Amino acid sequence: MKLTIATLALLIASPVAYAEELQFSVNAEYAVEAEDFSIMAKTSYQMDELELFATADFSLIDMEELDFTGMGIGVGYDLSESANVYGIVDLDGDFGYSETTLGITVTF
Repeated sequence: MKLTIATLALLIASPVAYAEELQFSVNAEYAVEAEDFSIMAKTSYQMDELELFATADFSLIDMEELDFTGMGIGVGYDLSESANVYGIVDLDGDFGYSETTLGITVTF
């Protein structure tokens, strides 16, 4: 059920758009010492300098069961070609509030 809700949330957060404005990505990683395999799916929609995005995080337990561990909903704004500010609201696996993150990315 959580997986269905997370998938629907990602789709709702992704308005119908031109292909170059709407992007989907998946990141998978394995932590060797912790023996933890995690997957993050992300969708983002770019409108000029503004980006709206949503992520869904999953963990593979004992390499058998995929568990929804949380999601993030965020917005970013390009201040220039080399600077971006962003905010993310994280929800836990039960869709309860977890954290708010504010940040800046500088590329050089």
